[in-house]
Amino acid sequence: MTYILRLYDALLARGYGEFAAPRRSLWTWIVRHQIPSAGVDGGLFAQFFEDHDTPTNRSAWAPLNLARYLLEGRESLDPEWRAHCAMLIDFVRRNFTHVEIGVTVCHEQDEDKQAWGGINSTYGAVLALYAQAIGSATVAGDARQALDYTLYSIDEQGRPRDLPQSAAAGGWQQDAHTDVIHNYVDALRAFPDWMDST
Repeated sequence: MTYILRLYDALLARGYGEFAAPRRSLWTWIVRHQIPSAGVDGGLFAQFFEDHDTPTNRSAWAPLNLARYLLEGRESLDPEWRAHCAMLIDFVRRNFTHVEIGVTVCHEQDEDKQAWGGINSTYGAVLALYAQAIGSATVAGDARQALDYTLYSIDEQGRPRDLPQSAAAGGWQQDAHTDVIHNYVDALRAFPDWMDST
């Protein structure tokens, strides 16, 4: 639903006022139903993937991208953005994280437990944005670890892969490159000093 909200916002910013009512209805549904579902079973964060058709297959993508949207707009979008972001991120941490080589990483959905570059870097970037917004060094450390893990997807020749365990370069485009790049940019905007650290 986040991407539909972003589309409505862009249309409204360009003067297409007829989208105000649908945007308002969608936002009301998100606040009244979808976000609260993250505090229970997260059932309203299912059916994100085109290649999985199980009706109950929840994903980390949807709540993380909703949290990112709220973090970008904060009070201008939602007076309860802090509580809502905390609920969304806690839902992801409870259901979609696991430990690999001593690092807590994020997998994308109930039916896929791999810490693909796209979802794990999304997790790290959203944690970084959240850490910066609430001033938490602990959350920033968690974000940095998840992002550092994704760096292991770059092979010795500098070629990206979708998983650190993949022997071949490439793989799913968003997991090897597209999502990964913009997630690192977001994280580095939140913590510019990470660019200078070793």
